Amino acid sequence: MYKVITSFTTSNYSDAELLVKASDVIKGVTNNSNFPTPSPALDEVEAARVAYRDALAAANGGSHEAVAEKNEKRKALEVLMHDLAVYVNQTGKGDEKILLSSGFDLSKKAEPAGPLDAPENVQVHPAKSKGSVEVSCNRVSHASSYSVEYRNLTTPNGTATAFATKPKVLITGLTSGNQYAFRVLAVGTDPQRNWSDEVNSFVL
Repeated sequence: MYKVITSFTTSNYSDAELLVKASDVIKGVTNNSNFPTPSPALDEVEAARVAYRDALAAANGGSHEAVAEKNEKRKALEVLMHDLAVYVNQTGKGDEKILLSSGFDLSKKAEPAGPLDAPENVQVHPAKSKGSVEVSCNRVSHASSYSVEYRNLTTPNGTATAFATKPKVLITGLTSGNQYAFRVLAVGTDPQRNWSDEVNSFVL
């Protein structure tokens, strides 16, 4: 389902871009049969746009007071644009063509991350307590958690697994003086699994 952007802060639109976008939206929604009862009313949005336009011009090279006034007028316009965008989303019901006719920009559709990369820079360091280690790796984009598989190389007896939401996992209960092999997996939504290379380390 498509939606239009509902945030109009400076992270999405610069001062000049917000002024242009407000004009595009007022033009797009005016007499648009897809949006018969705009809320808030377009006259209110237009009044806020004009006030912001004038304050923006006055703030260009102006005093601190003029800049503060511009910021206040921008905030008022942001709120009205947000409310109008919410109305457009509710009325447009996810139809891309209808939503675009409003003049608002569409939000980017989330794309599947796909198989995650194998973790890199796996390191094993002694932890504070005896028989424990801390396994870390570089962060992997889109990973929701990390899995560490480890096995005792000195007295082989199968493998065990530890989990964490961050790329740093504390593993306890290991046998001091034994050598272990460790490998790390970044877990995401894709079922394909790409393990890191194994790293061997003696446990203190």
